[in-house]
Amino acid sequence: MLVVAKIGTVLVLTVIAWQDFKERQIWWFLVPLFAILGTYLFYTHSSSMQHYGTALLINAGLVLLILLVLYSYVRWVLRKNFLQEAFGLGDVLCLIAFAVSLPTLSFLYFLVSALFFSFLLNGILKLVLRNQPKSVPLAGTISLFLVFVYAAHWMGWLESLYFL
Repeated sequence: MLVVAKIGTVLVLTVIAWQDFKERQIWWFLVPLFAILGTYLFYTHSSSMQHYGTALLINAGLVLLILLVLYSYVRWVLRKNFLQEAFGLGDVLCLIAFAVSLPTLSFLYFLVSALFFSFLLNGILKLVLRNQPKSVPLAGTISLFLVFVYAAHWMGWLESLYFL
C-alpha cells in the first residue's frame, strides 16, 4: 500500500503542477486526493496518533495565520479581492493539503523552501518567456517542488522528510 501511495502522490502532484502552469487552474478533486495520500504517508512515519494530531493542529493554525495576513494585506493595502485577483482557491487548498502532509518542522522548512523555489522559478520564466502571465502558479510550483522533495527522500538523497 505504501508504494501505491508514493506513486499516487507523485502522479497527483505532477498533474497539479502541469494544470496550474498550463491553465492557471487545477481540478479541485486532486487537492483532497493529495491531502489523503500525503496524510497517509505522514501517518505511517508518525511516532504516535497524538504527535500526528498535534502537528496537524499546529500546521492548520500556521496556514490560517498566513492566509489571514495575506488576506489583510491584499484587502486593505492592495485594495483587491483576495480570491479573485490576488490568490487562487487552488493555492489555498494546496497549502492546506501541504500542511496535513508533513510534521510541523518539515512543513515550515519545506514551505519556505517551496516559496523561494516559486520565486526563483517564476523570475527565471519571466526572463526567458517574454509573454509570461503576471499571475504566479503557486500551487503548481509548490507541487513541482514537492515532487522533487518526495523523490529525493525516497531515493535516499534526503535523509528524513519527517523530522519530528
